[in-house]
Amino acid sequence: MRKIFAPASLPTEAELNRLLAIEREALPGERWEKPLWQAFLLQRACLLLIASKGFALFAQNAGEAELIKIAVSPQYQRQGWGSALMSQGVELLRQQGANKLFLEVRASNGQAKAWYEGLGFFQVGLRRDYYQQPREDALVYQKEL
Repeated sequence: MRKIFAPASLPTEAELNRLLAIEREALPGERWEKPLWQAFLLQRACLLLIASKGFALFAQNAGEAELIKIAVSPQYQRQGWGSALMSQGVELLRQQGANKLFLEVRASNGQAKAWYEGLGFFQVGLRRDYYQQPREDALVYQKEL
C-alpha cells in the first residue's frame, strides 16, 4: 500500500489514472474528474492510501481528519480491502496527531452505515441535501482516534 502525504508528495500519473478507474467502477455517481483530484491534492493537507484494489483519501486539519473518499473495485469488495485501508489510515492519522475522524454517508446506504458503525463510528449530525445525484441527506459520522 502506497502512502502519499499531499501536498508534499503526489500520486504518479499512472496511480491517478488507476484511482479514476476504480472510482468510476465503485462510485459512479460521486466521481471526480482528474483536474479536481489534482487541485484537491495540491490545496489540502491530506493522506492518500493507494492499494492495488482500492484507495482511501483523508483530509487533515487541526487535530481532526475527514474521510473524503474510500473505494474498492467491485470485484474485490467484501474481501477486507476497505477495512485494511481504513485501519492503515486511522493509524497514520493518529500518528500525525489527529484525534477525531469524520465522514459523511448517504442516509439510505444501510450497508455502509453498518460497516462504519462496525469500525467504531457513530452518528453525530445530518447534512440536508448533501448529495446531488440523486438528491439525498448525508449522515455525519465520527470516530475517536
